Amino acid sequence: MGRFRDFFNELKSVFIERDEVLTQSALALLAREHQLITGPPGTAKSQLAALVLGRIVDEQTGKPSLFSRQFTESTVQTDLIGAIDFKTLMETGRTEHFTDEGLLGSVHAFLDEVFDGRDMLLRSTLNLLNEREFKQGSITAKGKIECAFMTSNRYISEILETSRQSLLAFVDRLNFISFVPRNFSDPSILKDMVRRHGGGFGIHRPNAVLSIQDLDALQAAVDLTYVSEDLCDAVADLITDIDREMLEARRHDPKFQPTRFFSARTAVQATGVLRAAVVYDKIFHNPKRALQVEFSDLKQLRYHLLLSGVPLENIGTRIEREQDPRERRQLNIIRTEAEIFERCIAKVPVQEGRPVQQKTLAFDSLRTMVQSARASSDPQALVNAVRKLVSAMESGASNADKAADLLFETVGAMSERALRVGLVPTFGMQTKLAELATEANDVARELENASASYRPMSNWVRGRLLQVIDDSLRLGSVASAESIELLVTDSSDSDLISVSRHV
Repeated sequence: MGRFRDFFNELKSVFIERDEVLTQSALALLAREHQLITGPPGTAKSQLAALVLGRIVDEQTGKPSLFSRQFTESTVQTDLIGAIDFKTLMETGRTEHFTDEGLLGSVHAFLDEVFDGRDMLLRSTLNLLNEREFKQGSITAKGKIECAFMTSNRYISEILETSRQSLLAFVDRLNFISFVPRNFSDPSILKDMVRRHGGGFGIHRPNAVLSIQDLDALQAAVDLTYVSEDLCDAVADLITDIDREMLEARRHDPKFQPTRFFSARTAVQATGVLRAAVVYDKIFHNPKRALQVEFSDLKQLRYHLLLSGVPLENIGTRIEREQDPRERRQLNIIRTEAEIFERCIAKVPVQEGRPVQQKTLAFDSLRTMVQSARASSDPQALVNAVRKLVSAMESGASNADKAADLLFETVGAMSERALRVGLVPTFGMQTKLAELATEANDVARELENASASYRPMSNWVRGRLLQVIDDSLRLGSVASAESIELLVTDSSDSDLISVSRHV
């Protein structure tokens, strides 16, 4: 937590009056979501994005996992996905890409001047960022991408006004949109910035470094943060109220162009933003707070539901001083949206400090169910038990960590059973091992389908069970070619078959 705090505190000292933009950047990293930074040229948008993402390094390599691309009219899909594998194309006629060289091959991405790309490219970018995978015929390439920062010199209100239908889906899938104004709130701040970065013997550059592994730990804390049903209802009511007032404001003022689009997806994403906001608050302000969203955290949704970047308290002064009509219009829209948010958040029928009812699992009955499944001879019973354990882990209950422990115990029991079957010489050893292999595959697939965050666990289950089965075949008294054939007879998992054939 300390490294994350130092990392962003240093950035805030470098980028004057960019606190809101950097807060959005921090929340985007914690929530594994994407940020769009807009504003006129010369406002250091690209430099900010590069200094954030370019200094998040992998502890193993010491280098960032960062894909960078500046969009132009000539930028094509291959530039994002990765080069075509011409050897596969010539030999089979299938078009496949080296996706590890593209956007999906990195944890973070920086896409500069994103709206300079063609509409088709934007749709491709949207799919890659939202799905985090690329389908190539029957093959789906899973990506490592977690968070992308995008920049544009265009005003978001004008973008939506001129191309609203084609870009609405793009904006809807961005959790954070920022605006960087061309001037400071006070003219004297410009002098301070010039002295700080141009005076003396050179430009001050931030030195703090953050690791991808640091982020992994903080993102795990975000995933474990609890959101109650009452708070979910409050989020839905708040977004419905804001959407209604935004539409009403546009009917009364034709010049008002809402910069955000609210959908069911927005409401669901808002709960993820709240979880990230809790961890952010724990890092920067309240280290002793519990990983639980409170009603007082709802005000942090302004970073998600509004075009952020300019605090409401000084926006009036900026508008009075601003001479550029396009800039004035964007600032006025930001003020209108902020005022609507303040009115709607004030109407949420909850009181500050109202206790949130914590949810708990009936853990004893859950353990009994799992023990029964482990003792039965029905593989499907174990798969169903794993499904319930995964659901319990994602429930947000205060004792959900116990469900995770029980899941690891269950996988461990499967490993022991596989080894025991292999070491005890029985006539049906091959068949039993084949059943265990299928069972392991079903459990791994259940984990994989539950959530992307369980893919590492899914891979671990497959790897662990394959290793144990391999040991069983090597040490068992009937290890033979027949054993291997029986092992793979009913398995539908290509990885399982491939490894088994090499035993």
